[in-house]
Amino acid sequence: MAGTLEADWNTRLRELAQARDDYARARDTDVAPDEEQQARVLALAGDFPALWNDPATPMRERKRLLRLLITDVTLTRDSDGATCWQVRFTGGQHHALTLPRPLTPTEQHTTAPATVELIDELLNDHPFDEIAAILNGRGITGGWGRPFTVQNLAALCRARCLGTHASRLRASGMLTAGEIAADFKVTPQTIGKWHRRGLITAQRTDGRGECLFHPGQRRPGPAEQTAARRPAGTRHLLTSRQLAARLGVAPATILRWTQLGLLAIAATDNRGFSLYQPGQPRPTRDQITTACRPPGTGDAITGGQLAARHGVSRSAVCKWHQLGLIASLGTDGTGRNLYHPGQQAPSREQIRTARAARRHGTAKCQPPVPSSVPERQNTPDHHNPNRIINTRCSVKPDRS
Repeated sequence: MAGTLEADWNTRLRELAQARDDYARARDTDVAPDEEQQARVLALAGDFPALWNDPATPMRERKRLLRLLITDVTLTRDSDGATCWQVRFTGGQHHALTLPRPLTPTEQHTTAPATVELIDELLNDHPFDEIAAILNGRGITGGWGRPFTVQNLAALCRARCLGTHASRLRASGMLTAGEIAADFKVTPQTIGKWHRRGLITAQRTDGRGECLFHPGQRRPGPAEQTAARRPAGTRHLLTSRQLAARLGVAPATILRWTQLGLLAIAATDNRGFSLYQPGQPRPTRDQITTACRPPGTGDAITGGQLAARHGVSRSAVCKWHQLGLIASLGTDGTGRNLYHPGQQAPSREQIRTARAARRHGTAKCQPPVPSSVPERQNTPDHHNPNRIINTRCSVKPDRS
């Protein structure tokens, strides 16, 4: 064992002596580098970053480069945890570098204080879903670098003890649906309908549609509720009842005028009822009379007007018509006969002749004068379609 160790030791001594001899010979034969070699060395020094970042440069060569360039490095820590690096190079230059304290894993995944302050400010006017949209639109992320959602915003507010949007509105005095329903003596469902129709104001507190209502609001009246049920753009229009109250007539009269084309329908509500313009004028008596008559009889006169022209009673005009002495142009919407304005009154001789002919049975029942309104013969009963109402002749036979 001792002989083996002594042999190894002698071998190492011979290798050391050989290395010293080689070094001495190389130093004796060493010559100064020429200009080309000096230029390459200087170029290498100027392109130090490329040499350092070259993947072909091994790590041991990088360490040798640092030993040649840097004499020593002094590290000191400031009171705030930052590290100050004092680097002294071989050429005599000095360089100071200050680096902040590295963050711990917890600190690396913590939302920035500026972001928390912004969220606290936005909570005064926006719920979580709107805040998430605002932050994501600005490119602001949380501690993990992920976009904000309603869930992580709620968790962040609980962790930082930030009041929610709803709690801040409640602190300002806003009411819940149950509280304002109790004030108006209605149900919370009615409050929801009024809010959807814009009759009362509220502020949304979350993405599910929950709202808080402003205090001191006035209960909507019946007219406002009726107008709110109408389609958009028709809330200023009037119903038939409202227009009838303005014109001083019955609602049935408004419907009759509409059927006659005297009133224009502006729109219909969601139940199909007609709506009218507020400035709708009231039709005149002449317009109503003309609208009730058949086409082409606008200048015709009624039996009463014809009786007034000839100075007789209306029953006399009716008797003339029954005897066939005057012709009717038709009937108006109420069933009254209409006559030509220039209709002449029959003479006394014509009246006596027509009566005598009827008395002796030579006159037949006067057929109805053709008009735009069908005669009421064989009229079906609308309550019982199988029943037929027979209309007798309006001229009674002479039983004497």
